[in-house]
Formats: sequence, structure tokens, C-alpha cells
Amino acid sequence: MKKPLLILLTEAYPVILYELFIEDEMRIISSYFDKVLFVTENQVESKVQPFIPENSTTYKCDTSPSLSDKIICVKYLFCLFFYKEILLVLKKNNKKHWFKIVKILFMELAKAHKIKNTLKGILVKHKNGYSQIYLYSYWHNHKALALAMIRRKDKEKICFARAHGWDVFAGRHEIPYLPFKTFILKNLDCTYSISETGKNEFEKKYGNDICSKVRVSRLGKFNDRKPVFRVNDKGYLLFSCSELLPVKRVHLIIELISKLPLTNIRWIHYGEGPLRKELEALATEWLPHVSYELRGVVPNKEILDFYQANPVDLFINLSESEGIPVSIMESLSSGVPVLATDVGGTSEAVNSEHGFLIEKDFDMNQVAEIITKYLLSPEEIKLKYKQNAYRFWQEHFEAAKNYSEFLGMILR
Repeated sequence: MKKPLLILLTEAYPVILYELFIEDEMRIISSYFDKVLFVTENQVESKVQPFIPENSTTYKCDTSPSLSDKIICVKYLFCLFFYKEILLVLKKNNKKHWFKIVKILFMELAKAHKIKNTLKGILVKHKNGYSQIYLYSYWHNHKALALAMIRRKDKEKICFARAHGWDVFAGRHEIPYLPFKTFILKNLDCTYSISETGKNEFEKKYGNDICSKVRVSRLGKFNDRKPVFRVNDKGYLLFSCSELLPVKRVHLIIELISKLPLTNIRWIHYGEGPLRKELEALATEWLPHVSYELRGVVPNKEILDFYQANPVDLFINLSESEGIPVSIMESLSSGVPVLATDVGGTSEAVNSEHGFLIEKDFDMNQVAEIITKYLLSPEEIKLKYKQNAYRFWQEHFEAAKNYSEFLGMILR
């Protein structure tokens, strides 16, 4: 009998360097399966490739429903679970968004239907000889819905999903509604929230009975480089890493740096996105006294190498919403203190011993004063922050530890 088969549903990994955080998880868990089959939505391939397990194969699934797909999915409108969802929508007073919510429901079903059909074809091809088949959605959205639909009919398959931030907190969306959560939570074998905050949100919204199958499984970061605990003696080096999207609020980082009454400031940002030109123009206008670079998307190794080679003073994350940012775990693993907004599960990664947790709607001048005070603090204080950051990563976000525990949970 072969080792188990794992089918993992993603947005883009491993086709492009997008879901960077999946790399480290795969380094741990892929060897415990005979094969890992990635099912990813259509993406244009990138020149920068992530780690890809040798025992893996990638399938693409275009989830954009055609007219014929929509016609086929009309049948779901007569299913009991659809009517239960409609009743839940009415009960939660979503009447003013009624039409839009019904449209969301239907489109989620159409996407889930396409994924379910793709999975059926893959399962037929790979069904023989495995001790067990595991189906895993990395996101708690229509992919998890497809797995819940499969699991409801086929009790032999083990189906589970992770839940992060945007797929947990309805309030982060223009219409504050996340479809079919009760159905997904009830029918999956387990939902793994990456934070206690996410687990608590599920319990608050959907009840303890349904959420008895929700567990916390934290993400993690590999870093085999030993951090060099030294203070920058050539000025001040600030660092950030995120996609250039509105929710990441990189424009606030630029504004914040512009208010620091210091010279010899250097700011490095890794990450790409549609706001690049706008942010470059803003930085040109507001940061004439700052040496800065927007370095785009690079292999993760390059970021970790930068941390080791350069005495970064502070990592900054001013996102409007998050799960728990892996970029913060990365900075901690390099012994770099963090300043971040208290959103999602970020408070589970940042505390006063190694950083600064600020309100989402913070006062710009007050936070500039916090940063200035820290940067001008005695060397022994800054070194203590750095050492505490590294220790916190070791205890809470070390990849080998966290993903080994996750593997144990799913195999049980």
C-alpha cells in the first residue's frame, strides 16, 4: 500500500511566487505523502519560481463560470443547504444586500462546482492503491466549499481547510457576508485557523457546536541563518514587505517615514502590486531626504539574506487587515523588532518585549514619536528587542515545529 495522497487547492502556488508561505509548509509535509497534487486557479507563470516538491504534479482549474456552468448550477438552487443559507442570511438581517448576496451565493456555488468536477477527474486518475486520500484547501472560500460538498457525499475522503483573515472576517468585505460558512464548517473534517483570533471569530459567529471542528494551527517560517545582533552605526534602516495593494496601506508607511525628524534614513520594501507607480510618485514627493527602494518580488532567500547582511532597525506593517503576517514571522526569525497595526491576529505575533502594537486608525505624529524614541534609544535596549524578537520566533513561529504539529493533526 502506498503512502497517502495529498491534493492541495491553492490560488497560484506553485505556478507563481504568490502564496510564499506555502513553500515552508511543503518542505515539511510533502515527504509524508506518496504524491502531492496541486490544483491551482489559472495563472501566468512567473520567472521567479518557488520551492516545488519533487513528488508533486500541478493541475490548473479555471473557476470563471461560463454560461453553461451557470445553467448547470441552477440545480443547486433547489438543494436543502442552499435554502438553509438563505434562511441564515434573512436571520442575520442582510436584507438590504439581498440581491447582491444571492448573486454571491450563486457565483460561489458555480466556482465550487467547477473545482469539484476537476477534483473528480483527478481522483479517478489517482484513486488506486493509496492508504488514504487527503483533500486540503489552503483558503476558506469556494475551494473549501467544493471540499465540503465532496465530503458530504464521500465519507472516506479526509477534507480540511485553513482559514486566514479575509476568509474569516466578513467585515473586511464591501458586503459584510461570507457565503456558506456554516455548511463548510459542518461538513469538513476540520478547519485550521492560523490564529486564535480567527477561531474566536468563527465561534462568535457560528456557535461552539459547529466550531468544535475548528483548531488553531499557526503558520511558520524557516530560517537557518543565525541572526547577527548588532546595531546600525550608519544611520537607520527600516524595512517592509507586502503586496502593493490598498489593504496593505504602504502609503501610510511613506507618510510615517516622512515625519521622522532624523537623517540617514534608509527604507527598503519588497513586494509588487498595482499601486507601484502611485507609491513611487508619493515617495518621490514625500521622501526627498530618505534613501529608499521598492524592490519588487524576489525569492524568499534573497529577503532572508538581506536581513542577515544588514542591521535592520525596525520592520513596519500598517495593514488595514491581516491574518497573522508571515512577513512579521520572517522579521522575527531574523531578530528584527516589529511595529504593526493591531488587526486580525497580529497581536499574537507582536508584543511590547520585541515591538510596538499600534491601533489600526493610529495617530501619525504619535507613532512617529514612538519610532524616533526607539531609534534613538541606547544600544543595549535595541539589542534586547532584537534578541526577544528572535526568541519569540523560536517559541511560536518556527516552521519545522509548527508544520510538524500540523502534519500530526491531519494524519490523526
